Amino acid sequence: MSTSETNTSILEEGTEPQVVETQQEAKARKAAEAKARRDAINVGGEAASVAVKSKDQTPKDTVTVTTEGLQEIQVEVKPQVIQNTKLEDVPVGDYFFTPEGKRPIAPPFFNKAIGYPVTREDLRETFNKVFKLEDGFVFLKSEKAEVYHILIPLLYTEIGAAEDSIYGDYQVHSISFIPDGSVNLDRLTNKLKEVATLVGYSKR
Repeated sequence: MSTSETNTSILEEGTEPQVVETQQEAKARKAAEAKARRDAINVGGEAASVAVKSKDQTPKDTVTVTTEGLQEIQVEVKPQVIQNTKLEDVPVGDYFFTPEGKRPIAPPFFNKAIGYPVTREDLRETFNKVFKLEDGFVFLKSEKAEVYHILIPLLYTEIGAAEDSIYGDYQVHSISFIPDGSVNLDRLTNKLKEVATLVGYSKR
């Protein structure tokens, strides 16, 4: 039997054959399901993992995401570290776009892809000379490289429903010190000022 033919179950004589999927139909269905799954968990540009129960059957923290086909899928929300330069937690909804009726979340890949809050005190002090603590800019460092990132509050971006932003959208600006080998405070200050100008911070 070719793969395009319809498979039937083996039934007793006199019964109607039960038609099931062809291999091609099954393949197409699985491909569609996989695409819907990728669409559903594409939060902020990278895929998160679909929520599953752990061995003790305790449900993980999840959020409902709607696919382009209007299918709702539960996606696991992995806690992310989003802190200001005092290393205090800040409201996730101030940085990541949240559609009406949804719960604010940080994309589950965020810390791994972008970085974690800067802990060096001299760097945080330098940062605060350009961006005031109360204005909520977040200072991050990549895990494996001398690359620093500024997570911009949504207030200073064009991200929003009117711009067709997707669930979890955010804006960061990056400063690399890879060619230098290590961070230079004077150059860091100059680069931070450039970012401040780009986002219109210096005009406020």
